[in-house]
Amino acid sequence: RHTRFRNVTGVQTCALPISKREWVLTNGIGGYAMGTASGLNTRRYHGHLIAATTPPSERMVLLGAIDAFIQVGQTPLGLSANQYPGAIYPEGFHYLRSFSVGEAATWCYRAAGMDVRKRLRMHPGVNAVTVEYTNLGKSPFTLTLDRKSTRLNSSHVSESRMPSSA
Repeated sequence: RHTRFRNVTGVQTCALPISKREWVLTNGIGGYAMGTASGLNTRRYHGHLIAATTPPSERMVLLGAIDAFIQVGQTPLGLSANQYPGAIYPEGFHYLRSFSVGEAATWCYRAAGMDVRKRLRMHPGVNAVTVEYTNLGKSPFTLTLDRKSTRLNSSHVSESRMPSSA
C-alpha cells in the first residue's frame, strides 16, 4: 500500500489524518516496530523496536524513535516528529511526500529542495531493526540523527534520551 500526502498542515496531531494511520512490522518472535504514517508515536506502545523480553506479556521499547535533521547551509530542518505536552517538535510531517509499508516502512520527504528516504526494516527471528536514510537527490546535505529510547513494561512508560554515541 502506498499513500501520498499533499499540503499536510495543522498543529494538533488529533486533526492530522496521517497521525491516525498506523502501521506494524513484526519479527516473528513477539517483537515489532509500530507507529503512524506521520512519524508521531501517538500511543505508548509505538516505537522503532519493541522487543518481547518474556512473550507474550513483557515487552520493552529499545528504540522509541530517531530524531532526524538535515542541514543545508545554516538551517537545520527536522524530518522527524515528536509529541510533547502542548507541542510537536520537530514537525517533519510537513515535509512528508509519501509513506508505504510492505516488507519495510518507507517515508519519503522533500525539504529545502532535498529528497530523503527513511526505510525501517525488522529482522526476522531476532530483536533487531535497520533504519536507513538515503539522499535521493543530487545535492549533498548533513544528516544528524539522535536516538530516543523509551522503557515500556505492561503498565507504564518512562522516557530517556540517549547520547548519539551510545
